[in-house]
Amino acid sequence: MIALDPETGALEAGGPGAETAKILDNLLTALPEIGLGLEDMVSATIYTTAFERFPAINEAWEAVFSEGVHPPARTAVGVQALPLGATVEVAFEFYKEAI
Repeated sequence: MIALDPETGALEAGGPGAETAKILDNLLTALPEIGLGLEDMVSATIYTTAFERFPAINEAWEAVFSEGVHPPARTAVGVQALPLGATVEVAFEFYKEAI
């Protein structure tokens, strides 16, 4: 997932922190529609072209995974390029036991 505005399809401006916040906002909006919650996330892989600005990514991440929300395992990878010129892309993995 990259930081696209669902209404316009435009990439979120503002760099890695703003993009990460938008990705997480989009994720939180989508989860109820697919019957999942943050508690079902088991891992996330963060790809970034701006690894030197990882503190901004981490700040946006910690705003969502704060007290009371157990964060998933996380891996960060520096890359040369991402779709549409994004500086951050996040791949999420979920597990939910069938009842």
